[in-house]
Amino acid sequence: MGSGTGSSFSGGSTASSMDPAFFLGVVGGVSWVFVGLVFLAIGIVLLRGRHRSQHACTATTMGVVSDITSRATHNGVVFSPLFEYEVDGLKYIKSSPVSSSKINYAIGEPVEVRYNPNDPHEHYLPRDTSGKTLAIVLTLVGVACLAIGALWAFFFLVMPQP
Repeated sequence: MGSGTGSSFSGGSTASSMDPAFFLGVVGGVSWVFVGLVFLAIGIVLLRGRHRSQHACTATTMGVVSDITSRATHNGVVFSPLFEYEVDGLKYIKSSPVSSSKINYAIGEPVEVRYNPNDPHEHYLPRDTSGKTLAIVLTLVGVACLAIGALWAFFFLVMPQP
């Protein structure tokens, strides 16, 4: 009756921490999972923010596109509408939080604005779904990266190597 402090595993091969496949499995799997968690977190934060705005912004007014700003990026020029709306005699001028490579609005075009009656600075445009689309895409990319990380780890750590 020995009182060993270690335990042994029998009945199968275990991957050594010095094995290149084990190292590749761990580093690759962890990297994919990390990237997936980052994308997933950003997507969820954006979706929750939009959801919160939709529930807080219950009042509606009509605004107008007053200008379209542009800025150069490494991929070309992106455009963002500047719109204004009025609540209780006060004028609010806001820029869309999302820019696009194509102009989706025309100067002078009327737009529906939903705003928070307790804080008219908080608003969103029901027509502008690009922010929601971006959030959904980021969330899906995060889920895909998590799946790749799980498969990566499975194939390199669990599957027997020749």
